[in-house]
Amino acid sequence: MDRYRLSSNLALIAGLAVTAAAVIWFAGAGRPLAQALLFVCPGLAFTGMLLLGSDRILERWQKSVTAWPVRIALVPVFLWGLYVIFAAGMGIDTAEALATMAVYLGIPFLAFAVWPKVEPLVILWIWLPLELGIVRRILITQTPGTDLHYPFAQLLAIDAGIVAFIVWNRTPNVGYRFEFNRTFLRAGLANFFMFAVIAIPLGFAIDFIHYSFALQKLYRSIPVFA
Repeated sequence: MDRYRLSSNLALIAGLAVTAAAVIWFAGAGRPLAQALLFVCPGLAFTGMLLLGSDRILERWQKSVTAWPVRIALVPVFLWGLYVIFAAGMGIDTAEALATMAVYLGIPFLAFAVWPKVEPLVILWIWLPLELGIVRRILITQTPGTDLHYPFAQLLAIDAGIVAFIVWNRTPNVGYRFEFNRTFLRAGLANFFMFAVIAIPLGFAIDFIHYSFALQKLYRSIPVFA
């Protein structure tokens, strides 16, 4: 069965289309155009995530970084720059927030430069600030209806993690690509089913998933209750 990998051209088109749609939607929702244009930043982070999994982008980056290692610094600088632009436009560009994001995005690359076997600690470094809400809190905007702190923070973390582990550190047995064939589909559905059988009942049992929330969403989807 042939595998179909996302092409870099299609990844770029899809990412930019989603970015344009987000800008148009926020502008159409009554937001100032200057503010709506700030959503180009999360859009570029999303586009980068797609590009990293397309064609042989990661393999070419590995060769490029091997030839000139200092190039790897462009990745955290670029991701941090996206945050700076977004934060400045949303009025949340405090010194503490800018410093926190710089350290958060830069540490994985610095850690691997010092000690390539530090993968477990880097995983915790990327995951825990998101899980504990530290990064999300500094990305919260003060403008109602324009808060993309959670997806933006995740996109920045994903992009930084992919490049740090695969391109910079070349961690063995780690891959990242958008591919499809029937084997992948069967495996994905089977694993999702096994996960759902355990996770959904457990979610209700520990009150992570609320019946009341699910019912509210159902009622609101019916026009008479909206």
